[in-house]
Formats: sequence, C-alpha cells, structure tokens
Amino acid sequence: MIDALGGYGAERLRGQLYDQLIPASLPFSDYVNWCDRFPLPMPRASGLSLAVVVAGAPGAEQTLAALSIQTHESWTAGVIDGELLSVDSDALLEFLDSAASDSHHVVIAMAGVVLEPNALARIAAAFDAYPEAIALYGDLDFLAEDGRLWPLAFPAFDYERMLEQGYCAHLFAVRRDALLAGLETRPDNLYRLFNCLLDHAGPREDNILHLPGALATLPNLDRTYASRLLAAASQMHLDARAVSADVTPQQVNLFPAVRIGRAIPHQRVTVVIPTRDGLPLLRTCIDSIAPAVEFCRADILVVDNDSVDPKTIAYLAGLARRGVRTLRVEGPFNFARLNNHAAATLDSDVLCLLNNDIEASSKDWLEEMLTRLAEPDVGAVGALLTWPGGVVQHGGVVLGMNFAATHAFTDRFGDDPGFLDQLLVAHECSAVTAACLATRRRDYLAVGGMDESRFAIAFNDVDYCLRLRQAGKRIVFTPHAKLVHAESASRGRDDRADRRGRFEHELNLLRARWGEWLNEDPAYNPQLSRDGIPYSGLAWPPGPRAPRYNHLESARDVPLGF
Repeated sequence: MIDALGGYGAERLRGQLYDQLIPASLPFSDYVNWCDRFPLPMPRASGLSLAVVVAGAPGAEQTLAALSIQTHESWTAGVIDGELLSVDSDALLEFLDSAASDSHHVVIAMAGVVLEPNALARIAAAFDAYPEAIALYGDLDFLAEDGRLWPLAFPAFDYERMLEQGYCAHLFAVRRDALLAGLETRPDNLYRLFNCLLDHAGPREDNILHLPGALATLPNLDRTYASRLLAAASQMHLDARAVSADVTPQQVNLFPAVRIGRAIPHQRVTVVIPTRDGLPLLRTCIDSIAPAVEFCRADILVVDNDSVDPKTIAYLAGLARRGVRTLRVEGPFNFARLNNHAAATLDSDVLCLLNNDIEASSKDWLEEMLTRLAEPDVGAVGALLTWPGGVVQHGGVVLGMNFAATHAFTDRFGDDPGFLDQLLVAHECSAVTAACLATRRRDYLAVGGMDESRFAIAFNDVDYCLRLRQAGKRIVFTPHAKLVHAESASRGRDDRADRRGRFEHELNLLRARWGEWLNEDPAYNPQLSRDGIPYSGLAWPPGPRAPRYNHLESARDVPLGF
C-alpha cells in the first residue's frame, strides 16, 4: 500500500500536513517529562573560546558551580562584584583586557543563573553557525517555590518587549567588538548592557539570535527593584537614540515591567468605522470613542455599506453636525474593500481601523496606540480587546495554531498577566486584528492596502500585517490600550452554514500564501503548543529548535482562482 501511494516520502508529506492541521500538546505541568521525551539536539563541537562574566556577588557560587560541569571546555570566567543585576564597566573592561584577552565572544550571566551543562556548547555552536550575529539569548527555566520547573519560552528578538520587560538581559552572549563599543556608554546594569548594543542600530537590528530551549534556570529576583533598573536603562537607550519618551515602572509578576510613552508627532489621524445598519452598535461605538478622538484631535469617518434602516440613515445624516464624515460604498459586504476605499479617499497621516462593535471605556487608548506608532519602523499597532464579560477576545495574533492564525489569550480575563506577563507589557506579534488597528496611511498604500480579492472578510488583517512585516515593519500589540469588542455582533459569525465555505476558502488562501510563516512564527516559541489556544501548553512534538533570527520567509504568489 505504501508503494502504491508513492513510497514513504509521500506518506511523510501527508504526515507533516496532519501534524500541522491536528497538532498535539502536553500541559505545562508535564514540562520535566516533556524535556526528557524531546531532548535538545546535541550542538556541533566548537573550538570557540568564550569569556563568561558573572554579574553581581549574590548567587555567584551557584553560577560558578554550573560552569564547572560544562561540556564546552574552552572558557574563562570572572565575577564582577556588586549588587544583583549591576555592572561595573571598568571591572568588566579590565577582565576582558587581562584574563579574557583571547576571547572574541562574551557570555554575560546574572549571578545565580544556573547554566545547563551544554549551555556554553550551544552558544559557541550558534556563533560558529551565524558569525554575523552580534548577540544571542536563549530560553530559560523558572524554578517555583515548590521545586517544579516551568518553561520561560521566548520569541525571536522582540525590541518592544526588551524595552518593557528586559526579558533577554539576564543571560546573553555578545561579540567582543560589539560589547567594547557598547561599554563606551558606561552601562551600570544588565538591562542597559544589553540595550546599549542597539543605541545606533535601533529597533531593526536583525543580527540578534534566539536559541529555543532552556540555556539555564533563572533565580528569583526582586522584580520591583529590577523594574527601576529597567526603567533607567530603557530611558537611557531611548535618549541615546534621540527618541523623546517617558518610561515608568509598572505592575510586576514574573518579570520586571515598565511602560514606554513616546512623544507623538503632529499628524492627522482618522478613525475609520465600516458599518451596515446596526444603529445601536454604531451609536455606542462613536459615543464611547469620542473622548479619545477629541483628546488626540482626530477625526472619524463612517463607511456606510448599503444601510437601509431608516433610523440608521437618519443617524448617519446627522453625524455631519458632530464633525463626523460619512462615505457611502455600495455592494456586497467586503471589509477589505471598505477600508481600501476609505484609505483612498482620506489624506490623513494615520488610519485607525475600528469595528462598529467596539466600545471604549477610557480616553487614552488611541494615544497609547499612536505612541507605539511613533517609531518609524512600526507598521501596525493592535489593542487588547475583551468580551463584554471581561474575557480576552484579542491579545495579538499567533500564526500556526492548527495551521491557521489565532487570537492569543482568549482563555484569560483582561486583568490576567498572560503567559510570561505578555498582557502586562507591549510586545511584537506577527499580526493583530483590524477590529482596532492603527497604521500609517502611506504604509497602507505602499503594500497595496488589504487584499479585497482574496480576503474579503477573514484574514485580511493577518495578510496585511504579514505584508508589512515583509516590507521591514514591526507589528506591536499593546495591552495598555484596552477596549471591549462584541465580536461578530454586527454581522454574525463565520461558522454559519451559509458562510463556512467562504471562510474555509480564505483560510486555504492564507495557508497557500503564508504557509512557511504559519509553520514557524518568529513571535511564537517552537516549543509551545499549536493546538487550541496559544500559550496553553507544550507542543508534541516541538517545532524546529535551531537558532533563529526575527526573519520571515517570502510569501508565495497565489493566482486568483486558486
């Protein structure tokens, strides 16, 4: 039978598709057994000489003990005395000039970090394989008070999360020349030591590697104290980049947390709301967003798609008295086409695409989204959306769940910290929902807007964000902009019998165009589950765990009709 089907190669292809469509997972509580079942690949032997710097005195003994059993033998180590997370730049330079003068790569470890036996071997092998990399970091484990290990599974390099969480600074490795250049800024803590590497390159530094799979176990740290250090470090980094911003410590959980508030340039902003009848939803939406719109001196454009209800028509006619513009677009409902018409009509600098079933509860959500968009390389910004009952409806979009694109954190309440505190800090995603999405009009037009031919209703936002990513833009999700979304209240759900076929067709088009990205989302960890809800378990089996950049494969061209 195997021969009749084309041999084992053909069956392997079918098996891979089966794993993509119907993946399996284990709960996080089985992490230790999962690690035994799926050990990390053995790294290639390397002759690279590594210098290891242990930053801080408290806990240094544990780190040195772990160094003594490393499988990689070519290393030299030094302890830089001081408080936890602190860095003495002079002492570090002295160590590099004396004991580590022959080392071209330096490992920086917070005192108390317990390295896995093959940690240095993996680091050396990664630098051998990627000699252009200026720095790398890896996943970590967290040891709970009851002695259980939990995975700290990180994304490929995430600039926004580095600023607000410092997630990659507790253990990292850096090329010697890059470290020496950074030390000219006289960093005094680990967060500043890492982000100074980007003072001149900026957010789009694409030579920072991520190593999936734990390199070490992270000790407990005073997160409140760490947040103050992170706030100072992020402020100094943004000052060095001449980015005007305020940085303030925030609520903490597993990691330190700060909030970045960049200065918003003078610009014209228009909130675009497509609608068809649904007067109660539209009225609530416009009334609730009015304070934020006024505060940001923005405008509102309602795109009317063939409303026929007399009350809705009368309401739309009266909006001009409130300074709200309307644009009538006839024809079958096509969300992408409605937004494209709006973008072509307007001359605003920024578009905020908004569903008519959105309700705002504060006046700072739009300002928060605009402050993220103040970075020129950010292409789109998404918000934290909850159901009316408080459960998360959108916490960013993760690619690859059941070989599709799925909203994150829909199993959490809006005040939950989220996996590794991702509902406490802004971070990058591969896509965000257009139910509330801010983007520059010039970026929108540069990538051709939304694809109204292939993604009329579903996945047009995902496709748009991925095309922005391909153009070199970052996509940022911010939990600091929080709104209520009664998803599909205005037009019903896509799983209705009369809509299911169209939805499946658009999903298949997404898979055809972006299949490689759906397999390996750089903003998601390959060790995490790809079934059900993102961040809810461990993948069985894990995805590829080779070192990776925050790069994406090119899209495939899908001719119309396929």
